[in-house]
Amino acid sequence: MAAGGAVAYIGVMAVVAGIIIALGHAIPLWLSAILIGLLVAGGGYLFMQRGLTALKKTNLAPQQTIESVKEDASWIREQTQ
Repeated sequence: MAAGGAVAYIGVMAVVAGIIIALGHAIPLWLSAILIGLLVAGGGYLFMQRGLTALKKTNLAPQQTIESVKEDASWIREQTQ
């Protein structure tokens, strides 16, 4: 999975470089790189915000383990009485 992610990342970077070069024919190359960089960074920021919002809605507590420990504690209390 990691290798596939790395290859996909390289592919995306190649596409971004191509867009920068293509846009560089209409405007200076340095300006093209800045504009595309800002767009990509903005998109990344939006994805991060969406992920954080989804993560905040998720309960990460191990509910089954908590219930099991409560049951075990109750059983131990019953056995010691």
